[in-house]
Amino acid sequence: MNADLLPTAAPSPLRVQIHRGADEIGGNCVVLTFGDAHLIVDLGRPLGAKPGEVVPLPPIPGLTEVDPRLVGVVLSHPHEDHVGQARALAAHVPVYLGAAAERILREAMRWTPGGLDVRAAGHLEHRRPIQIGPFTVTPYRVDHSAYDAFALLIEAGGHRVFYSGDLRAHGRTGRYAELLRDGPRDVDVMLLEGTHVAPGGAHPARGPSERDVERACATTFRNAPGIAVTCFSAQNIDRLVSIFRAARAAGRELVLDLYTASIPQPGLDGLRVYVRLHERRSVIARRAFDDINAVRACRIFPEELARRRRELVIVGRDSVVPELDRAGVLSDARPPPRLGPRLRRRSAPARGGAAAAAGPADAHDGPRRDARGAHPGGARMTCDHCKNKIGPHQPETYYLCRCGTRYCHTCGHGRSKCEQCGQWNQLETRRS
Repeated sequence: MNADLLPTAAPSPLRVQIHRGADEIGGNCVVLTFGDAHLIVDLGRPLGAKPGEVVPLPPIPGLTEVDPRLVGVVLSHPHEDHVGQARALAAHVPVYLGAAAERILREAMRWTPGGLDVRAAGHLEHRRPIQIGPFTVTPYRVDHSAYDAFALLIEAGGHRVFYSGDLRAHGRTGRYAELLRDGPRDVDVMLLEGTHVAPGGAHPARGPSERDVERACATTFRNAPGIAVTCFSAQNIDRLVSIFRAARAAGRELVLDLYTASIPQPGLDGLRVYVRLHERRSVIARRAFDDINAVRACRIFPEELARRRRELVIVGRDSVVPELDRAGVLSDARPPPRLGPRLRRRSAPARGGAAAAAGPADAHDGPRRDARGAHPGGARMTCDHCKNKIGPHQPETYYLCRCGTRYCHTCGHGRSKCEQCGQWNQLETRRS
């Protein structure tokens, strides 16, 4: 029989199923199916999930058991709401992401509850197609607060789906304009990130660009008589570059914590590194002393931070603020009013200065004292309960909770529960 007379099979459709992320912010998980093959794009943890909450995996075959139909998981960028559930993947599942994103996630595991110990089956590279089963995936590097982020063009059976991932137009790189000017053509379906899409077609006011942030921070740093503290994700390389350039413009030196310094940096020079208390504990627990040795030449200690506080900008997570306060580094600094009373209670009395940070406290160093028993700079501590001053001119016993709350001798003596964090038996006796 002539083969040309045989009936031809209809082309297989490329099916797209959104498991999570359409009706919420974050937790993205999209499955593309062509024939019997499945490809997962992102496997995120919902932003609304509480710490410690067990979030079930989407009902997709092959995530935790062997199923040849699952050909791979592609992670668009290293944010928790796009990669968080990938920790539960079985080891045999092939995972694809950017090479820098892989390093960042592995490094984050050592210092934070996040991170991901992933061994990529292949790395995403800008505009370089990669074949995963019957799917051809072409990554397009995009601008996002996470470094090494990609949009993805996914092709199978002549069908083309474009997944934007998370992207923004106000970064430093201009990749958003490049994507609009020279992006993929003839796309059948586009899945577009829409966190800031306003209802009813309204156009919200344009926010500041990274260069606007840089200029504003440079002005703040110049005018601040005390140290400047900036808190943001260590993975936000664009923001780090903005703060670095602003510090240089203001004639200040930039100080990173050890975690931020461990993230791949874009060639910034002249940095100092402050190793925080919990980072020192982590190094000791893991016996990872090479981490300290790697920054020995540029390490800075609390005494120098306090002495040179008018010459420095420090970068870290928000919990660095009470630790710096205990070391006397914030003796002439104040937080911006918008950060609320919780942080202001934990910051030193204001005489100008800038301490741009907020958030819960962490374990701290005890207060450091000079020969007179005072904090460097002569700062006096305040009882967080009665608001009375504690030392240094009349040294006295006070009580410090692990959450950072201070009590004078009168308020703390006999107290077994902290009114701020609600924890029992966490008060340590200190001397002002």
